[in-house]
Amino acid sequence: VIEGTINEDLLIYADEVVLKGSVGGNAKIFSGRKFEIGENLFIGGDFEYHAPEAVEIGEGVTIGGETIFEKRDVRGVFEPNFAAIFGALSVAKLVLLLIAGLVAVRLFNRLSGTIGRNALDKTGKNLLVGFVTMVVIPVVIVLLFMSVLGLLLGAVGLLLFLLLLVVTKIYAGIVVGAALSKWLKKEVIVDWRWAVLGITALWIIGLVPVLEWLASAVFGLITFGVLITIAYEKIWKRR
Repeated sequence: VIEGTINEDLLIYADEVVLKGSVGGNAKIFSGRKFEIGENLFIGGDFEYHAPEAVEIGEGVTIGGETIFEKRDVRGVFEPNFAAIFGALSVAKLVLLLIAGLVAVRLFNRLSGTIGRNALDKTGKNLLVGFVTMVVIPVVIVLLFMSVLGLLLGAVGLLLFLLLLVVTKIYAGIVVGAALSKWLKKEVIVDWRWAVLGITALWIIGLVPVLEWLASAVFGLITFGVLITIAYEKIWKRR
């Protein structure tokens, strides 16, 4: 909303504009959605505006120069393209998962193979373990944070839990790749090719709203359960 007295030129880019008062020089307006002028508007120079619709210039409006109107939808200038933003973020997410997945199967080949095979050999058990621990761990962390002595343990537990969720996100695609190899090749194969295929397949499934939730829940919980089981076995053996 522009009102009062402006002695110089005026240039506005905005979604909605209401122009009142007095402009001593030229006035140039780019309005994305809505443009209005006051009844006693005074413009000493040229009046140029770009808006979806022309405004009605009443008798009380004084324009010293030329009036120029261009019917133009300029909402794209002011409104971000959310579809493009989410699309770019989704592709970036895929690229990061592919890089992380390739690093995982190349540097931790033995562990990746164990995760892939165990996930498919004991699917039901891993799904149950993943679901139970996914509920229990956050509850335990919250209880730890409620006590002064448990703050440090709670903070460490939270960091480990978040790290485990990141690892789960990476290995969920690798598990999908292992499942695809078992379905197509009749054997469980965990290598960079099937990892890329599995991560990409899970990403494509994620583009469908309902399937995204279902696939993420199932494969995520299975993978989480495998990781929890492996971690438990490692700790138990060290005892």
